[in-house]
Amino acid sequence: LMVYLSLLTGARRGEWAILTYSDIDYLNKTISINKACEVLKNNKLSVKKPKTASSVRMINVDDLLLDLIAKHKSYQDVYLAKKGCKNTGGYLFIAKIKPGDKEAKPADPSAFYSWLKRFCPEHGLPRIAVHSFRAMSATYALAVGVPHTDVQQMLGHVHLSTTAIYLHSLETKRKEAAQLLTGAVTKLLSED
Repeated sequence: LMVYLSLLTGARRGEWAILTYSDIDYLNKTISINKACEVLKNNKLSVKKPKTASSVRMINVDDLLLDLIAKHKSYQDVYLAKKGCKNTGGYLFIAKIKPGDKEAKPADPSAFYSWLKRFCPEHGLPRIAVHSFRAMSATYALAVGVPHTDVQQMLGHVHLSTTAIYLHSLETKRKEAAQLLTGAVTKLLSED
């Protein structure tokens, strides 16, 4: 769910870590990004406003993500019942329940990083940074023709120039593709 959510929405780790079920609108197929969390020096989580005013946004999502969220909630409900714990905050992602906990807490924003750190080597994958999913979300959206301003809004960027950074990787790939095609055509022509 974290992977798909990150790829589809481009949300920052502090934004999705504090998502609640009330932020999800199944009817309109949107997720409201309206808060973020940060880890304070004492390792406590603090809820705050997102990075900028532009970071408060509605993101359109698909049926697959909504189905994954519903399935996740059903698993979470079973887990919470076994632990005798409640999720009155309605957090989408919760921290591991410790003995004696009666109330679920939101997941630490580094939880996804910790999971990736274990998952990638176990499956023979190179190291993947959490922020890479945000970058992939932007790059793929731009690659399939989503207007720059829509990607800007999806990511919560104040300035279009920030979103344009992701165009650089696309331009690099286009140049690489052109070189590969030229090489292939040159090779074919030299075989005659």
